[in-house]
Amino acid sequence: MKARFQLRKLGLLRRLSNQNFIRDACQNAYLGDHIALARVLGRYKMFLDTRDVAFAPHMLTDGYWEMAHTEVMARLVKKGMKAVDLGANLGYFTLIMAERVGASGAVHAFEPNPHIAKLLRDTVEINSFARRTVVHEIALSNANGEIDFFIDPSRPMNATVHPRPGHEEVKVPTARFDEIADLEDCDFVKIDVEGAEEAVWAGMDKRIANPRPLTVILEFTPGRYGDAGAFIDTFEHQGFSLSYIHRWRGIVATSKSEILAKPGDVDQLLVLQR
Repeated sequence: MKARFQLRKLGLLRRLSNQNFIRDACQNAYLGDHIALARVLGRYKMFLDTRDVAFAPHMLTDGYWEMAHTEVMARLVKKGMKAVDLGANLGYFTLIMAERVGASGAVHAFEPNPHIAKLLRDTVEINSFARRTVVHEIALSNANGEIDFFIDPSRPMNATVHPRPGHEEVKVPTARFDEIADLEDCDFVKIDVEGAEEAVWAGMDKRIANPRPLTVILEFTPGRYGDAGAFIDTFEHQGFSLSYIHRWRGIVATSKSEILAKPGDVDQLLVLQR
């Protein structure tokens, strides 16, 4: 029987062998009621909704997701950090964060979809990360309150605050990042919130004003914002350097003009560091 995959082995030079190892170690079992349990990244157990046709198939058959992003995440999150996963979905990156921060660190995972948040909690528990991980069933925004949330059951990872025909509509609570206890000194934030990035950023004033070093991975899609250039200006005025995750080169420095030169509907994983 193969040993568990070691996160320290993640890296471009070993990517092919790593993917083969993880895929070979992938197993799954159907538990009933549209729920399956899978082994992912050659070491974790994850609960999945089998009606999901966007994310779950990759976990059930390959056991990994967005390998370049996975490699960067494992590199940037370190022991003792306080890490935040905004748009945690079923917890793939939450699990990596929880292992990397260790017992001396902490993870806060935010997932407003009630059904997915339940599976996320179960996944955190079954991997013995509950003591260092808090799951928040709320959407972060620029104000405390409530918002309509639109969910496609076949693609729950793409749930959004923007209306979509045929999507299930639910009301979810919202809060400002700065209003959540224990986040004022966080070290690392991943933001993947399907178009709500500007609202989330506007709710982080206190943390951004804190001079403590901060790294943010943010999914940036220019066409989703009223003024994408002004949003980028905000990052730079607040002292963040601009980089992005390249599929084959890892973290690569970039600029406002290069970001805006890409098609407006293309998701870019920016790395903002200060």
